[in-house]
Amino acid sequence: MKFARSKTVLILYAVMLSLLSCDFLSQTGNMATVMIPLDFDDGSRAISKNFMPAGVTISGFTISVFGPGMQPVKKYISRGARYVNLQIPAGKDRHFKVEVHFDIYSSTDFPYTHVRSFIGRAIADLKPGAYVGLPMNMHAGATQLLAPDRYLTRVWSSDSLSGFGIGTFGNLGQGASLLPNDLDIASDGSLICVNNAQAIGMVWSQAYNSSSTGTYGPLLANHPFPCLAVDRARDFFYTCWLDDRPVASQRIQYMYKYSYDPATHTVTIPLDMRNPNMDLSIPDAGLVVHSIFGIDVDPFNGNLYITGIVADAMYHPTPASMVPALIKYDPSFASGGFTIGRVIDYVTLPQFRQLNDVIVKDDSVFVLNEVLYTENTLPVLFKFDRNLKYKGGYGTISYSGTAFIPSTAAGKFYHPKRFIAHENEGLYIIDDSGIIVGGGTSGPDYDKIVHIDTNMSSSSWTTYPATQTIVASNENFHFFD
Repeated sequence: MKFARSKTVLILYAVMLSLLSCDFLSQTGNMATVMIPLDFDDGSRAISKNFMPAGVTISGFTISVFGPGMQPVKKYISRGARYVNLQIPAGKDRHFKVEVHFDIYSSTDFPYTHVRSFIGRAIADLKPGAYVGLPMNMHAGATQLLAPDRYLTRVWSSDSLSGFGIGTFGNLGQGASLLPNDLDIASDGSLICVNNAQAIGMVWSQAYNSSSTGTYGPLLANHPFPCLAVDRARDFFYTCWLDDRPVASQRIQYMYKYSYDPATHTVTIPLDMRNPNMDLSIPDAGLVVHSIFGIDVDPFNGNLYITGIVADAMYHPTPASMVPALIKYDPSFASGGFTIGRVIDYVTLPQFRQLNDVIVKDDSVFVLNEVLYTENTLPVLFKFDRNLKYKGGYGTISYSGTAFIPSTAAGKFYHPKRFIAHENEGLYIIDDSGIIVGGGTSGPDYDKIVHIDTNMSSSSWTTYPATQTIVASNENFHFFD
């Protein structure tokens, strides 16, 4: 059965609490036991035969748990294990993630050749001594490293950073019309691209080089989309556009929400939307969202995190009133029978400049901060918790005064533009040098891709290229130059 048509339920084995003796409860203290069967196909198996699509074989499982007041838990289970028991500290808001790793043996049966795992998530409140059952919907998870290259009108694909040197690429069947600003993966595994070309708004493709592809047209009066977020668990796409057609100083920022049907690869505006544009006001602060640069989804609850600029007026805000901010947003908020969305909270810091992108990783939110070349002491990568509490900053721009310094040294960034590979381990960052060697509008540059773990440890820092040399104008990568 094709994965696009088999969004079925993953069940974590449930045992009734009433079957447990009082002695057992007293012995378990403040822990709860979660039993996850991985072998039987009797309706209680973690991944049933009805779920698994043709063309793939399971190679293992990774189970992770986090929550307030507990140390995160991560456990890898090899293929063939019948079940796993996890002792989890009792408490509220325990976040569970089950990742199913697999190998593809038939690209005919499973054409989403860039997908490397399926993922399911759930949140549970655990009582001391309890066993629990958690239903989860599975969707496409980790992928190959897929990097949008607007300059060279393509998407690069590789299984590793070092593989980009011999990496392959495709243009999703769009030729030179593909000018990808951002990309993500839908629940079925399809690759979704938002485009900078006026005639094409979004593109879908079963793989980066697939002949099974299509477009969604301009959608919004021939305006390009700067960024994209896909809620794989709920089949929603979020993107935005800036309407400055009246005059440049009269800007209206819209964010759009689309429902996605993985069986037909079609998108529609939900019928309960009052208008297709979401309400981006912040009533309590008297502010509005003036510009959006990046969006990501909290995969556990569907909330959005947005990077952009807030201002004191939609029209003609003063420069002093425009502040870069990280915004937490509820797109499901309803009023008057319609879904209009609402800003939950936002945060701004004196070190913020242009916040190009945002990504949610378990209990943390990361933001890319593009600073001026003279501001070589300001952090480039920020970390927050999901309630927008600041947890730290990392890295600096690789400039000395006005002199650009090509570097792959740990913590040395140029102009970080995008997070990629959202469900993969750690952070993958497109770092745009922002220059053309020799001047002009085309030519070689120093763009690179950075990987660092979510602790922002310099010891985990790796890059492609591994050593900084000029990348020729017809080779990967040029990204946003």
